[in-house]
Amino acid sequence: MEKQISEIAESEIENALVAHLDILRGILATEEEVRLISRQLRLAEGKKRLDILLTVGHEIFLVEVKREPFKEEFIRQILTYYDELLVSCP
Repeated sequence: MEKQISEIAESEIENALVAHLDILRGILATEEEVRLISRQLRLAEGKKRLDILLTVGHEIFLVEVKREPFKEEFIRQILTYYDELLVSCP
């Protein structure tokens, strides 16, 4: 029996994205190579984990996977991750 979409875990979505980086390349609408830096990266504070960190050309992308409708707090979450990365990688 196939899983219902509502039963798919965020980790399963992450698995698919990192196994098929061409999907991310399509989402980002780029012809450049997408390279995985890390998955479930534990940040400096150690309490939170960034889902996917990757490079596309000379740019770094932070990917946070959610399986629910957009909430403003998701932007704050990514900005927190961004700030923590800047502190840990001067």
